[in-house]
Amino acid sequence: MKFDIPTERFEEFKNYLAVSLTKETGKLYTPENIFIADNYATDKVNYYFLKNDDKFRYIFANVDLHNYNKDSVADLEFVSGNLFFQENKELKSLGSIKHVRGDLLLGYSVLKDLGKLTTVGGDAQFRDTNLKDKQFENHRRRCNLYWFRNKKFKKSSDNRREWKFQ
Repeated sequence: MKFDIPTERFEEFKNYLAVSLTKETGKLYTPENIFIADNYATDKVNYYFLKNDDKFRYIFANVDLHNYNKDSVADLEFVSGNLFFQENKELKSLGSIKHVRGDLLLGYSVLKDLGKLTTVGGDAQFRDTNLKDKQFENHRRRCNLYWFRNKKFKKSSDNRREWKFQ
């Protein structure tokens, strides 16, 4: 995913986004709530390993939660890249995460709840998680996802690129 803002303008973009989000949501956002990976303006693969004490709400990078030690994600709302936390044995809920622009890869974890998730821009995979059919069914009624025996979410047959939970 190409980011069209040059590295030397990242701080300006963070200020602009913080002001825009504050106006739009009524909640206070600061540039410190926004993280942009140093090489995000290139086509290089970049990862940010979220730490328990991070206060980022928006992250422009691929996010890895592999070593995240809490049972629910706090603060983080938006991931511009992919979100991973395969084989995480602590995280039980996506918590505050609302939007993932890329793929959502959460297999082989103890995940039990999708939290506030509303949008996935790419593929979503929940293989071998603890999501139960009933919990999934509540989310499925609000979106275009389907439950398969191998516990994967799939896009609807109309091939829309973005899934929305409503």
